[in-house]
Parts: sequence; structure tokens; C-alpha cells
Amino acid sequence: MKQYKKAVIFDLDGTLVNSIQDLANSVNFAMKQLNAPLHTVEEVRQMVGNGVAVLMKRALPSDMQNKAPEALALQRSFYSQHGFDNTKPYDGVENLLQYLHSQGILVVVHTNKDENVARPLCQKLFGSLVDCVCGTVSDNQIKPSAKRLLQLLATKGNPVAVYCGDSDVDIATAKNAGIACVSVTWGFRTKEFLLQHGATHLADDVLQARQLLLSLLQV
Repeated sequence: MKQYKKAVIFDLDGTLVNSIQDLANSVNFAMKQLNAPLHTVEEVRQMVGNGVAVLMKRALPSDMQNKAPEALALQRSFYSQHGFDNTKPYDGVENLLQYLHSQGILVVVHTNKDENVARPLCQKLFGSLVDCVCGTVSDNQIKPSAKRLLQLLATKGNPVAVYCGDSDVDIATAKNAGIACVSVTWGFRTKEFLLQHGATHLADDVLQARQLLLSLLQV
């Protein structure tokens, strides 16, 4: 197995791809089926980040929490068919991934999205530009847990790594992994929110993110 000296760990939703419309559509499909209130895209934006099971609990009213398993099943069914309808990479992301590859840097996607959804999404949008996808396979290993990520990096030679994400969950995940985090402001959380939650390296665009990542990796 190929070993690497350096790696960049990317969050997926809100960092590499803008997926919020498809996420909102899947949430509202489940809400409609259960006769629960629908949500705006902005409301769903504030709910995401901790995995789809938590997302659906947040989407349901307090007096309908017993419907969470049914809502989750409905969301997953809809998203498996329509999760790629509107999701696109943010401008400049593909060029960034290509550059990292040209430098021999391992590119990993670490996401709370279900792994069986994240893998085909990354394959469709990025192909060979993403080396590894580490998604959710069990509820006790979702971010901010870094356990599966560290296990993966161990198989790749324990490269020096930097995290890149758009949320407080990503900041906490990087801390748990013992690595630096570049927080991007083009995603699902504001710059002010990120600063309040401990962001130390902020990037307002992909070029700035690239510069920070390379600096932290000492490339």
C-alpha cells in the first residue's frame, strides 16, 4: 500500500461541495410524509453537521421525536435517489485537489455523510482526485470522533496532516486528531460562528485555503 508523507483531510458538505439544496429537499420529503412542518434551506443549513440521524431529530418538532427513525428512513430513501440532483463542487475546488495530487499529497474526505452515499458522490464529482473516503458507518464513530480517520492515516504511513472544514464539528475533529484545521467561510457556517468556536486559520476562498494548507504542511 502506498505510503504518504503529507495529507489534507477535507470535510465534504459545505467544504468541497454545496449540497444544501439536496439535503433540504430530502429533509422536507420526510417532513411532508409525516405531516410535520417543512423547513427553509437556511433552517436546514443550521441543522447539518452532526450526521443525518441528528439532522432528522433536529428537523422534527419536539412532540414528534418518536418519529425520528421513520423520518431517517424516509430521508435516506429519498436522498439515495436525489442526493446528486443539485450538488456541485465549489468554484476552484477541483483545481485545488489537482494541485495537491501533483505535489504527492494524500487527499482524504472525512464526512458525517453515510459512507455508502459519500463514496459514489466523490467518485462522480472528483474521480481519482480523492484518494480515500471516510464516511459514517456507525453512529458511535461520527465526527468529532477522529478514531476512524486516525486508523486510516495509520495505513498510509501516518503522514503529517491538516484538516479543512466549514464547521465547529470540523474544528473539534481536528483537535481530537491532534492536527491543525483550516476553517473555510464559504460553507454552512459564518466566519463569526467559526471564530466563536475556536477557528485559528480562516480561508475566505479556495486560493487562500490552498496557501494556508501548504504553509501548515510546510510544502
